[in-house]
Amino acid sequence: MRYTPLFPYFTNVKTAFRILYDDYVTEENGAGVVHQASFSGEDDIRICIANDTINKDTGSVIYPIDTQCRFIDEVKVVNISCREISTIIGISKSSVQRALKRYEETGEFQDRPCAGRPKKLNERNIRILNWCLDYSNWTINQWKNIIFCDEICFYVIKRKNKTKIWRTKDERWKESCMHVAAAGGGGRVNFYGTITSDGTGCFRIYNENTNSDVYCDILDNYLIPIVQLYQMENNYFYQHDNSKYHLSKQTQMKFHELGVKVLKWPSKSPALNPIESLWTVIDNKLKSKSLSSVKELIKALSKAWLSITPQLCQKLVFSMPRRIQKCIAVNGKCIDY
Repeated sequence: MRYTPLFPYFTNVKTAFRILYDDYVTEENGAGVVHQASFSGEDDIRICIANDTINKDTGSVIYPIDTQCRFIDEVKVVNISCREISTIIGISKSSVQRALKRYEETGEFQDRPCAGRPKKLNERNIRILNWCLDYSNWTINQWKNIIFCDEICFYVIKRKNKTKIWRTKDERWKESCMHVAAAGGGGRVNFYGTITSDGTGCFRIYNENTNSDVYCDILDNYLIPIVQLYQMENNYFYQHDNSKYHLSKQTQMKFHELGVKVLKWPSKSPALNPIESLWTVIDNKLKSKSLSSVKELIKALSKAWLSITPQLCQKLVFSMPRRIQKCIAVNGKCIDY
């Protein structure tokens, strides 16, 4: 049984374009139909010889490409239009024309390199990249000695993570497709928390805006208990994200007074800080609750923070080498972590 090929190449070969049968091809292990390359596979040669498609002793070998892996002249000379080619392979006529023109100019079908200069890294990218390179050799044991901290604001109603709603054009004003909103988010509180590889540390929930006075008070009353809790008196480093109140003269004096060793950290790099991932966890816990007041928010925040397991904290801290390598791979640009 013969079949008509898509392209009129080598149609003068009487033994070509035939349908053969062999039990090594099954529907269970594939489509049930495979192409036979006469001189390019063990099963291919066996089947073609058995069916007199080729003769390994006297038959001539037909290769449609030359030693430079380009089509031979017999393949190039084809009386077929670009429109017919586009219909056969399922692409636009203009794409076929561009590909043929590119082949005539370069002998290849690959796209040309994109024009323009590569984008330069900005100062922030360079700063983050240099930091990652400096700490790329740190081991898990070294990251165990870091106290990661952060401050964030939580609202009674407005969530940190927005909820997307799928709706049609006619459902825009349906109550089921809306979220309750309130001016100012219904009230808010600030939250200070720390984690280590052993678990969460002390936390503070407060209403006032964070400034140097508030932050120094937090260091006085909440940092040292964490150090004592996890027995890190002489080996720990404290991490912060270089906010203004972190770098103020008053705060620097407080660090010196308490004997706190601060870890060098690149500013504006939230994806590198493992504690940032906890805010999403907490926000998702708050999302499932119906909060109506700041008092309820404080209670829910405390419960959510205390429910965080040491295993989760350890997983986040131990992800630091991976975060750094991922950041290096994108030259200090934003990473999804």
